[in-house]
Formats: sequence, C-alpha cells, structure tokens
Amino acid sequence: MNINKRLTNARDYVGLTLESVAEIINLPLEYLTKIENGQLKPKTEDLEKLSKLYKHSIYYFLDSDYSFKSDVEVMARATSDLSDNDREHVMRFSYILSNMK
Repeated sequence: MNINKRLTNARDYVGLTLESVAEIINLPLEYLTKIENGQLKPKTEDLEKLSKLYKHSIYYFLDSDYSFKSDVEVMARATSDLSDNDREHVMRFSYILSNMK
C-alpha cells in the first residue's frame, strides 16, 4: 500500500474529515487533497504532523512493508493520551471482559 492510501486509511480510521485535518494541523485543504489523491508527496514536517494526529509511526506511512503488529498496538495508540488512572480503569475493564468468557 502506498503513502496516499495509508494516509487516507489512517484518517478514516480516526474518523476525521480532510477538512477537519486541514484545520487541526493548519495546512491547506487543496494540498492535503492532492496528497491523498497521490498527486503530491507530503513534506517531511507535514508527514510528522499527520502521523502525530493519526497516532501512527511515521514509518507506517513511509515503509511499504510496514504493517500493524497486532490489536495490542492499536489499543496502545488509542489509550496513549489517557491519564494513568484512566488507563488503569481500561485495564480493569479488559480483565473483567476476559473473565466473562
């Protein structure tokens, strides 16, 4: 998968529109559209902004052989901004769910 498809998929995964991404990271919508359509390659500093927003390693977008390691990686990204207390609650909840089987 190429960089433009990975960027589009990552944006879709986090539930953002291209318009909201443009506003959040202060880049022109037309520029981002051309990147996602494969007409332009993003500048390094812009790719860094996008990877941070999408909570992906920059290597995910640059390396065509890179793939998700597991659901654990997805969960780690999803909880990375939580407080320690909130992460503890998530862990307790996952323990309860795993014991319900």
